[in-house]
Amino acid sequence: MIQVSCLRAEQAQLQRSLEKERQRASENRQEYLAATEAAATHEGRARQIEEEIKTIRKQYKRELNEEKARREALEQVSVFLKLKGFLKLSE
Repeated sequence: MIQVSCLRAEQAQLQRSLEKERQRASENRQEYLAATEAAATHEGRARQIEEEIKTIRKQYKRELNEEKARREALEQVSVFLKLKGFLKLSE
């Protein structure tokens, strides 16, 4: 009878231990899912920022080229006016 009682006590202890392990596994699974979701969110935001940077760089390059074209046009007008005598050669 004592042996059966000891086995039942051991079984109860093992069941408690098993339940604790299941609880820890469930918590770990939830933490993993939350971390995975956070990582996906960060990756998505990183891609979005990279696209925004590309767009800004393209815009900057376009504006820079437009400014270069304006300066070249102004230089050509200045040279033309100098040749026609409207501007002094020192200007």
